[in-house]
Amino acid sequence: MQVEIRYHSLWMLRTLDLNHLVQVLFDEYGGDVSLSCIPMTESERGEVTTNHEGIDGIQERFWIVEDGNNSQLRRTDLEMRTVDFGQK
Repeated sequence: MQVEIRYHSLWMLRTLDLNHLVQVLFDEYGGDVSLSCIPMTESERGEVTTNHEGIDGIQERFWIVEDGNNSQLRRTDLEMRTVDFGQK
């Protein structure tokens, strides 16, 4: 399975427990998983960023997206499993 980690910024990505992220992916897909880390597009960043009185807030640091046959599926369940255990 091809999986993309789309991150808001490298700083935000480094706040995750990447070892646990990989373990979550192995638990879900077994050993047959290919992982790519790519930055979010400007449009995607806009979806996860809020602005309150001139201060930007980031609602989601990363997305886990399955890249299947001509379709992509965001896996919020895997995102939550990663964050629940892997927050620093």
